[in-house]
Amino acid sequence: MKANHSRQGRNVRRCLITMLVVVASLPFAAREVAQDRSNPMAATVAQSFTIIERSFVSLADAMPEEKYGFKPTNGEFKDARTFGEQVKHVACGNFAFFNEIEKKEPPSGCATGGPSPAKTKAELLTYLRESFDYAQSMLRTMTQANALEPVSGPYGGTSTRLGLAALAVWHASDHYGQLVVYLRMNGIVPPASQPAQSSERKEITVLPKILEAYVGTYQLGPKVNIMITLEGGQLMGQVSGQVKVALFASSDVKFFCKLVDAEIEFTKDEKGTVIGLILHQGGQDMNAPRTSDQVLVRKEVTGSSKILGQ
Repeated sequence: MKANHSRQGRNVRRCLITMLVVVASLPFAAREVAQDRSNPMAATVAQSFTIIERSFVSLADAMPEEKYGFKPTNGEFKDARTFGEQVKHVACGNFAFFNEIEKKEPPSGCATGGPSPAKTKAELLTYLRESFDYAQSMLRTMTQANALEPVSGPYGGTSTRLGLAALAVWHASDHYGQLVVYLRMNGIVPPASQPAQSSERKEITVLPKILEAYVGTYQLGPKVNIMITLEGGQLMGQVSGQVKVALFASSDVKFFCKLVDAEIEFTKDEKGTVIGLILHQGGQDMNAPRTSDQVLVRKEVTGSSKILGQ
């Protein structure tokens, strides 16, 4: 929605920036990779949109239904939306932005919830999921040829298809940052910010010759590779342009990261030759065929990483 519709967002945007670092721990959803393989232009926006979709829906689901009427009172929150109103506003906004991209009439009154009759938590979650599904379906129609096609409407003003899609990402992210505060004020840690449960896995020792067989480059998408290296006896994983993370064996073919709930499972053919890997992360199983037993040279990224590949 227009910037002036996000009335209390300015006070929590700093929190949003911090939270998005954690939200980005799920960068390679299956839908993103599929879009990247078929339509690079759609994938440019879809990767970010899928991240905020997953984070926002899980956050909305984490708030108990009796708290959907909650809004902060300690401070300047007189005109702030309740938790439920925020969820409804974002769902309406998703429909509005992508209706305009589709050159359809958008729903009216999204600033105050729009025309949807959804009221209960279950109804609002259904409305929210439907809005993201519709948005994703429209993103898949975006190409290099039509991305800069002019569009206009009451919610995004005069813009382009790509411009409105980017605005939709910002809008949902802005409200996600606000609702992170709502959730934490009620003693709930947002699902995207919860620590990984990888401590439950037990690490085992794997023979060096087995580890050596996994070294190579695996293609997750046209421009996304996972490089597996062996350094001082430690298996390492690195997604294109990102920092390396240590991988620890839970079996001869399965390895996990201690910093996040992510697992790599190597696959072999009938002769026992390594032919690929599967990245299990965020409830997704993403196949990456092995393209080389050599590792592509990449510029090392400095800094710490909380995830495999970001």
